[in-house]
Amino acid sequence: SYKHLDYLDSQPGDDRIKVNASALNVMMPIAGAWSVSGTYTSDSVSGASPASYTQYLTEMQDLRRAIDLSLTRYLPRGTISVGTSYSNESDYISRGFSLLGTVSTEDKNTTFNAGIAVTNDEINPSNHIVVGETKHVTDWILGVTQILTTQDIVQLNLGYSEGRGYFSDPYKTFDQRPRYRDHGTALVRWNHYFNQTEGASNLTYRYYTDTFGVDAHTVTAEYI
Repeated sequence: SYKHLDYLDSQPGDDRIKVNASALNVMMPIAGAWSVSGTYTSDSVSGASPASYTQYLTEMQDLRRAIDLSLTRYLPRGTISVGTSYSNESDYISRGFSLLGTVSTEDKNTTFNAGIAVTNDEINPSNHIVVGETKHVTDWILGVTQILTTQDIVQLNLGYSEGRGYFSDPYKTFDQRPRYRDHGTALVRWNHYFNQTEGASNLTYRYYTDTFGVDAHTVTAEYI
């Protein structure tokens, strides 16, 4: 699959931000029990800051290249996936690793999933406010999906993230944030199929909380 984004932001008399982003994804099955997939992304950003803030346009340009690779092993009652990622731009480098597994009961009515992801980032802003700052984030997820009837499926996912390092915005002079940020999420989803209309409803509730003092509730209702 291939995806391309072309974006232009402007103000009277001047062009501001231009973004060209392309992403290529390839997935290939191997030997009937394995699959390998990879995504390559390239983002080109150019333009200038708003004149209303600086009284003149400040030119800027950046290019980000990112690659994600994953290998999946399919088992009679589950899967195991290992992934790695790398992203590089002028002021930010990110490296990541992930491990995800699923297992189903013998009747395939219940599926459990668990995963862990680790990212290590290096921050070197062009204004040199900081040099060689780092950020380390570890994410965990646990979940279960249950088939209740031929028309109903419910899902529960619990997530927790632990972050340590540099979380401030180096391009905001007075932005000073704590050097740790932990957050937790809980998501409940219920899908129901209606025979009469041959459609399905998707109801989702998500709760989020973190150590920066943010609490968020998200409710989504869809009919398809």
